[in-house]
Amino acid sequence: LQMELVGKVTISCKRTGFLAELDFQKKPLFGGEPNNIQAKIKHDRETLFSLSGKWDGEIVLTNLKTKESELFWYPSSEVRAAQL
Repeated sequence: LQMELVGKVTISCKRTGFLAELDFQKKPLFGGEPNNIQAKIKHDRETLFSLSGKWDGEIVLTNLKTKESELFWYPSSEVRAAQL
């Protein structure tokens, strides 16, 4: 057994109009992997970026206008060692 982060989180900035919607997804009962995350970054209702991956592993950021993707997050070896 292990603990798992599950649920939706919204972070907004009234000054700039930016909004981040994060969805920590539950591992399926059969198969699948834990710790998946999907997210959107919006500005004035327009979705600019999407993020997907594992919050304890690799997360990829995709610019929805250009369709270009880049590595957004990958924990260092020290962080990964602390998780074991």
